[in-house]
Amino acid sequence: MSLQLRALVLLSLLPCCALAQDTESVWAPSQQEKLANDLLYAEGHRFAEAMVVAEVLGPSRASEAVRSALIERLEELNRAYDAAVEALGEEVGLNDVFSAELFMDFADVVASYEDPRSIAALVHSGRYASTHLVPHTIASFGDAAVPFILEALAELRPRDFGFGTPLYALAEMVEDGGVNELSDESLSRIAEVSREGLKSSNGRFLRYSVVLAGALQQPELLREVEVIWEDRGIMVGRGIDSYSQRKTLEAAAKALGRTPSP
Repeated sequence: MSLQLRALVLLSLLPCCALAQDTESVWAPSQQEKLANDLLYAEGHRFAEAMVVAEVLGPSRASEAVRSALIERLEELNRAYDAAVEALGEEVGLNDVFSAELFMDFADVVASYEDPRSIAALVHSGRYASTHLVPHTIASFGDAAVPFILEALAELRPRDFGFGTPLYALAEMVEDGGVNELSDESLSRIAEVSREGLKSSNGRFLRYSVVLAGALQQPELLREVEVIWEDRGIMVGRGIDSYSQRKTLEAAAKALGRTPSP
């Protein structure tokens, strides 16, 4: 849903949403039960309205039924996309199954609730649509999210569209001191991802693996980064595009404490 359309939906809901003065009656159990039902079963504009109401309501005022409905519907949409890919092949477009834009907006709303029960559904949604909030929320769950992220990476190929979301989540998880919040087991498993990615011919996987190596600061990984930094022909030999080469070198400079090349 475009920002303009979301704004129009919000305006249409002003008399009955949390922005109205009488919020007690609006978010009464019967109203929330109806909202949960719409989140689960509604289609089209009615579903879009329910999504925006849930966004305005927020996790602090939402009932358990609403919170559960958000996760269940995202799981259902994930399954629908999975079935379409299995039946029609990987070239199937999101809009062939459900509005891609609405799916991304909905995933963001689910992410905004920051419910640990949504981790698996959020990670899975990244296979089909990428937003900023979803990987950020996944990363905020820390150790609890690591197994789901690694499972997704194991199932996806580096060239798959959805490969970027779990990598982005891992990068957010370990950067800016995030490594200090993770268990030794999680750090060990993330190091394995970095070790594999540093030898990859996929530019995105390589770049994020350098980011992971820089955050982990493990000597073995940093030596691999140093090799790439010193011999940039390695990336050319792997067939990595120029944009990914540049971004990888920027990440390597940060990881090694070097001055980026002009």
